[in-house]
Amino acid sequence: MRYKVTWTMYFTDSNIPDTIAVAIVEAASVSKARYAAYKQMIPDRGYRFEWFINETEVEKIEMENEHMMHKLKILPQYFEDKLQGMKKWEVRKNDRPFKDGDTLQLEEWSEETGYTGRLLQEYIKKIYTEAPGIKEGYVVMNTEYISASYREKRE
Repeated sequence: MRYKVTWTMYFTDSNIPDTIAVAIVEAASVSKARYAAYKQMIPDRGYRFEWFINETEVEKIEMENEHMMHKLKILPQYFEDKLQGMKKWEVRKNDRPFKDGDTLQLEEWSEETGYTGRLLQEYIKKIYTEAPGIKEGYVVMNTEYISASYREKRE
């Protein structure tokens, strides 16, 4: 079953809502949907964010016309190319339900430093899975820049 999980998140040292997050996940129950959404949305990879989650809402949804956000790592040299508008595509393993209209959240990452805190969001305009030169099990996505941001790491 697919669920849409919506909640308001606060930093523990603040009473002001920081983020309203939405995640679409596959899960067998509401509690498992909450957990899957939490793992998808909360950056626990090298960040020391402390979140207080309030006002959780979970609903079953039909996914025919819904779009997902896919969080992915991206190496620094490719991140820069995307920022400068030189790379308008992504080649990835086809290990997720990518589809036209979805959003990619690309988080800059390197083996030496881990996550840098720099993020890009891109819209998937068109997906190609079967064309000359595309290796089996991979997908080529034509993407369009939406926004860039920086999330400072906390120590």
